[in-house]
Formats: sequence, structure tokens, C-alpha cells
Amino acid sequence: MDSRYEYKTLVEFIHTEQPFGLQTVEEQRATISRGFRVVCDSLPEMIVKYHGNEGWEVNSHSISATGNLIVISFLIQRLRT
Repeated sequence: MDSRYEYKTLVEFIHTEQPFGLQTVEEQRATISRGFRVVCDSLPEMIVKYHGNEGWEVNSHSISATGNLIVISFLIQRLRT
């Protein structure tokens, strides 16, 4: 069965000053929230830069954190032409 949509991924990495294992839960939340906001603010430009401006929209996202790194990935989709 063919999907009506075409899918791609977009992944952004953010380095943090302090490892997550040394942060309190509140600090971890604040760090992730700040990073997510920064990435989301530049998301439209990133989609255009890497995939063109042809009807792409975000389907879902995922956030992971390890060591000094936040990994934010987006599944983007558009209708097949």
C-alpha cells in the first residue's frame, strides 16, 4: 500500500555546557526547553535549506539527551506529487 505522503527526517544536535548527569531535574527541563525553542524557531529555515520549500510540514518530533548533547529529530511530510 502506497502512502499519500513522502517522509524525510531532520535532526539537530545541541551541545550543553554541563552533562545531564550532573544537572538537577529542573535544570535538565530548562536546558531541553531552551534548546527545543531555539530549534523550533529556526525550523522553517532548516526545512527550506535541506529539503526545499515545497509543502513540508512536521509530522512528529523526538527529543533525547545524553552526556552534553541534546538530539532533536523531526519527521516531516508532504503530499506526494
